[in-house]
Amino acid sequence: MAFDKGVDFDFYQFKKDQEEILFAWSNWFEGEIKSLSHILENLSNEFDFKLRFGEAEYLNNDNIIEEMKSVLSFHWI
Repeated sequence: MAFDKGVDFDFYQFKKDQEEILFAWSNWFEGEIKSLSHILENLSNEFDFKLRFGEAEYLNNDNIIEEMKSVLSFHWI
C-alpha cells in the first residue's frame, strides 16, 4: 500500500553545501528527481531502486525555485 502525500503538486529542495537534490511530483505523474549524476547513483544504491531517465515535466525549468517562491514554504535546519 502507498499513500500520496501531495495534493495537486509537491516540490522539495534539499541542499547541503554545494550539493542539491530537487523532487517534484503531482497527482498526474510519478515524479521527478534532479541532481548530479553521482548523487542519483548513490541514492539508487542506498535505497535499492532503479533510475529511469526521461523527459522532465517540471524540473527541466532552471528557474522553478524562483517561480514557485510565492507558493512554497522554506525551512532551514
